[in-house]
Amino acid sequence: MQNWLVEIGLKDWEPNLKSGARVVTYEEVQATNEVHARHIGFEQFLARLKTDAELQKLMETNHLTPKKCCAAVAIPDLKDHHRS
Repeated sequence: MQNWLVEIGLKDWEPNLKSGARVVTYEEVQATNEVHARHIGFEQFLARLKTDAELQKLMETNHLTPKKCCAAVAIPDLKDHHRS
């Protein structure tokens, strides 16, 4: 398993957030590959959305639902590549 940073952003056809950004949040996960990381990251985002008041407020303020979001990018932790 490797550590990954998953970007939760808006789907391409959705308008920008009120701030002008396209990134909603980031999730840190452990996964075997990029696709796995993106799936786990989105599931973690959905779970956090149920309990994280700050994330809930961001979603409400921008009239977002999870269907308007995606996990299109997952970046591996480069420190993991240097471990033996």
